[in-house]
Amino acid sequence: MRRWEYVEGTASKFWETGAEGAVVTVRYGRCGSNGRTQTKEYASAEAAAEQVLKAIAEKEKKGYREVAPSDVPAAPAAGDAPAAPDTPPAAKPPVLPDEDTFTLPATWKSILLPRRGGCPRVPSGVAPGTFEKIDADVTEQASWIQRFIDSPDSDPGLADQLRAHVAGSPSPVGAALLTSIVPLSVPDSAWAHLWTERYGLPFAACAAAEMPSVEATWQQSGRSRTLPKLQALARPHHAYWMRNRRPVTDRVRALLAAADEDTYRAAVAALADRRTDAVRKVSVSYLVPSETDWVDELCADPQVLDEHDDSLLTMLFSSLYSGDQVTGFTRRPPLAYNAALVATLAEGIGTAVAPLLADQLKDGAHYADAVKAAAESLAEIPTDEAFLALLAHADLRHVRPALLEAMRRCPVRATRLLAHASRNASGSAADRTRQLIRGHLATCREVVSLALGGLDAEVVEVVEPLLNPVGLVPDAPADALPEVLTTPPWSRPRVKAKPLVVTGLTAESAPSVEWLPGEREAWAATTSWYTTERTGGRWAGWDVNDPAVQHDLRGDHLSSAWLYVHGPEELVAPYLATWDPTDLWDAEDTFKPIAARFGLAALPLLLRAAPRQPASLAPVLLPFVDVGVARHMADWAVRLKSVAATARSWFARHGAVAAPLLVPDAVGKAGPARRAAEQALTLISSLHGDEAVREAAGGVRPRGAGRGGGAADRGSAGAGTARQDARAPGMGGTRAAAPDPGAVRRCAASAVGAPRADGTGAVQVRRRVPGCRPARRDGRTRDARQVRLGPVRAVAAGQHAREGVVGAARAGAAGRRRDGTQAHSGHPDLARCGRPPPGRGGLGRPGDDRQRRRAAASARDRAAGEVQGTEGQSPGEDRRGRGRTRADRGTALRPPGAGPRPGRGRFDRRRLRLADVHGRFRRAAAAVRAGRGRQAP
Repeated sequence: MRRWEYVEGTASKFWETGAEGAVVTVRYGRCGSNGRTQTKEYASAEAAAEQVLKAIAEKEKKGYREVAPSDVPAAPAAGDAPAAPDTPPAAKPPVLPDEDTFTLPATWKSILLPRRGGCPRVPSGVAPGTFEKIDADVTEQASWIQRFIDSPDSDPGLADQLRAHVAGSPSPVGAALLTSIVPLSVPDSAWAHLWTERYGLPFAACAAAEMPSVEATWQQSGRSRTLPKLQALARPHHAYWMRNRRPVTDRVRALLAAADEDTYRAAVAALADRRTDAVRKVSVSYLVPSETDWVDELCADPQVLDEHDDSLLTMLFSSLYSGDQVTGFTRRPPLAYNAALVATLAEGIGTAVAPLLADQLKDGAHYADAVKAAAESLAEIPTDEAFLALLAHADLRHVRPALLEAMRRCPVRATRLLAHASRNASGSAADRTRQLIRGHLATCREVVSLALGGLDAEVVEVVEPLLNPVGLVPDAPADALPEVLTTPPWSRPRVKAKPLVVTGLTAESAPSVEWLPGEREAWAATTSWYTTERTGGRWAGWDVNDPAVQHDLRGDHLSSAWLYVHGPEELVAPYLATWDPTDLWDAEDTFKPIAARFGLAALPLLLRAAPRQPASLAPVLLPFVDVGVARHMADWAVRLKSVAATARSWFARHGAVAAPLLVPDAVGKAGPARRAAEQALTLISSLHGDEAVREAAGGVRPRGAGRGGGAADRGSAGAGTARQDARAPGMGGTRAAAPDPGAVRRCAASAVGAPRADGTGAVQVRRRVPGCRPARRDGRTRDARQVRLGPVRAVAAGQHAREGVVGAARAGAAGRRRDGTQAHSGHPDLARCGRPPPGRGGLGRPGDDRQRRRAAASARDRAAGEVQGTEGQSPGEDRRGRGRTRADRGTALRPPGAGPRPGRGRFDRRRLRLADVHGRFRRAAAAVRAGRGRQAP
């Protein structure tokens, strides 16, 4: 199969394709790997060949370059797993590596610009029909080409050359101008193949040599093109003037490198007449760098040595063949972002490229990509200068991997240079060098020991004590080690255990709604633009039997919400079952009065709408208890960071009742639903205790069972076998033939963690609470979050006890987060266990702390600012006398425990000042220390 490779920056990919009859085979992946293989059969061999050509054109348009066929073996079949070796392979005796011979890496060979006599490269071809497409593009632009020829602003000589070439008299200058005028529907490199095919390679070389010296310009506004002009370029006039010319000149250079001797000599003779100025001399030497006399002439020209244009410098350095030629240039081209230039320069001047890369490493210290590319290139060069350049920048995290790779490739050189550096370094550099040499000797002990006799006495003085320290215990033989060390688990195929699945379970629970004190009244008082009553126009004296009104009641928008809020309840309630709005802007404030008015009758509407925008609509499900609500909350808690806090608040509120609703999913078929249910039961156990989950498992019944008892109280024909085979989820086991009470309890217990009894007989949970850090044995938490929020909660609790009803409301607001969830002090079980509240990032992972910090800042503001010293203020002012924000006004109407509406606290956050926050926090902490003593860290 033919092979293409793409190497740019950190990307290094290959792509191979071939056709056998009607079957097309494609193999692709990262360079150095086996990759993946795909085959596809087409209707005929012609169709397969056409598909191959089409795919090749697409890959070349993306920048892939064709290289020699790969010698990488084909990837193994999907079902073939590598067999684990029965015995570890015998260790080979250490051999000193060759650390002085520089061999061009295979990746560099695939991307370099070829030169005659260098690394062989097969030039890429063109797809059939490419020349016809070019002719069609030229014909389509014929009138535009004529405008350039007739323009009074065009250079007369260039206009004549273009006119002659279009008329059928081949002209290299005219061909070069045509590339600037006509946009192609195929890759621009196809111009080189067209010239070579129709006029010969010498003509193509002359046209490519003229491209940097001529240009067609115009002004464009939208689709309008004006002021066409042909002009000659004596000097580059902007930084990117060669960007569109390089694909053609690069392809001509590749064709010249692979041409036969007679054709090449004819091209060199034709190019000799084109060397009339400095730009053309550079262009000609770039096309035929093997003509060393022309390169020497350029390196002796002061005007060329003082060149500052990066494009010309790139072409110049791509033509050099000796390291001595580099020293004369005043400026060097940027190498860090041009891997092809690094590879081409390394082929020409060898290891002399190391100083250039070291300069790039120093100059690109502020750009991570440049540092990484230069360091990786230096790691390929086996010289002391390259290694010392890496060692000098070992404090940069993008250089350290390349330094370690250079140490692995040249262990003796690394030992020698690290030993010298450790003797001369001081401060942090000395510590870093000593750490590097210790790690290096630990990994290359045998090779360094073998080479120790040939190293300097100063090096031996440093290395010998590290290789053979006093009291060193000899290594144990392999047969004396346990199997887990000689054959570690990752060296053999991993067997995935099947989780235990219990089928046939159902949770029977009628939907219910549980309102907090004052919550329903607050929701009923919530208004939005959609809930404002319409009394004028066509709505004056409206009738529910009116077809227009019925159409609005069944519509897919929120504009009819006022009908459900203000219309007769017995008349509009039946339409809730079919109302399905899809435009959910400001839907939270719109649905709240409807939920408060209709209660459970509004639940189907909310279950249809909330999954479409869970971040804003999840709070409207907080009062409801239902299987659908429980499943949504479990899923959102795991999957969505924006809803995780609301979901945890729902489980804190209804967890004991919701646990039976999730048990069937927690022991059901493996998948997202089971994972979400298991995590939710874990959270419920941390909030309401393990017994709540175990009792919930005992109340789950098989489908079709009567109400005489739960699954935990009944046996079945296969219960004994099921008990023997059942194991915890994720630990394997046999699927039970019938729901087994013991299996249900064991699956539920595994979801919350295996219990153990302490000295008092209390059941504790081994598995950590998601988002929490485990408590220490002395009762102090290891999590700094509790230390930060603890003083605030303590102040809030103290104010709650001292200020009566008003203080309770404000202290409750201080203990609530912005999303409505209770703070740590609101959960006695969590406080007793010494655990902070779960993290913001979903169950089982800490996640994003940004909103948690916002919630803490809001709590500190209310606890230390609005709780203290609020007597004598009007209801609409804070302690500084300013009017409350929209979020504060909304909070004032909400009952204790409901919290401010999610997403509305950003206005309150904006008016905070950093000094105020820090001052309030210090005052809160001082209050804690004065009242309860210093809180344990």
